[in-house]
Amino acid sequence: MDTARFLGGEIAAVRARLREDFGAHCWFVETEFANGALGHLDLIIPIRGDMEEGFQIFGEHGSVQGKVFLPWFHKASQVECFSNKDRCYRRPLGEDAYTYKLQIEGLPTPSFTASPSMGQH
Repeated sequence: MDTARFLGGEIAAVRARLREDFGAHCWFVETEFANGALGHLDLIIPIRGDMEEGFQIFGEHGSVQGKVFLPWFHKASQVECFSNKDRCYRRPLGEDAYTYKLQIEGLPTPSFTASPSMGQH
């Protein structure tokens, strides 16, 4: 839900269905955002595969798809963006996915220079 709210904004309404089969619980959630956009969320527990959060966003000028893995696996996220303007896909390079190490490495910069942390607004 946090990822959906971060990407889509406040959630105004949901309608959820649950299916239990083969020892798994599967929720499918129809979502209406406060801005009028519609969404679909699903949650499967236990997952039989690589643990991840994912998203697909389709808009007027393109789309974004992403697979974000749990941070303790130290795997880079896979993100792909499509621009309708130039009809090209773009994929950011995720060469260093060790999030805790990156946070520690980035700590001295704002402490000594009074500048904001990387990724901070």
